[in-house]
Amino acid sequence: FKPNCNELESRTISLGEVGIVSGIPEEHLRRRVVIYSPARTATQQGSRKVGRWKINFLSTQKWENPLMGWTSTGDPYANVGDVRLSFDSQEAAEAFSEKHGWEYVVKRRHTPILKHTQTILSGRAHQRTDED
Repeated sequence: FKPNCNELESRTISLGEVGIVSGIPEEHLRRRVVIYSPARTATQQGSRKVGRWKINFLSTQKWENPLMGWTSTGDPYANVGDVRLSFDSQEAAEAFSEKHGWEYVVKRRHTPILKHTQTILSGRAHQRTDED
């Protein structure tokens, strides 16, 4: 069976339809996710994570495991976002969330204020007072 190209073009996926037809249990269809751009690792100079956007699921089902004292969870999506869900843009992450029927919250990037080294070393960045 080979589908006609016109048939494929006329088929569109409505919002949340992917989640409905995927076989995911009902309680996981309306999950809430956080879309964010991770910061660069402080101890590394690499820029691998910079510019990428990730999705993390909000997880509330956590408890301390009595055997080892580790934090445990019964949530199957607890660690999914940390490993694989990475996007080139915020819009792509939002579209993916909408397609799966997930509510999302976008955390904006934190952009640090850069100061010139000369300003920092000259003492103008932090004016000393008599109490210091």
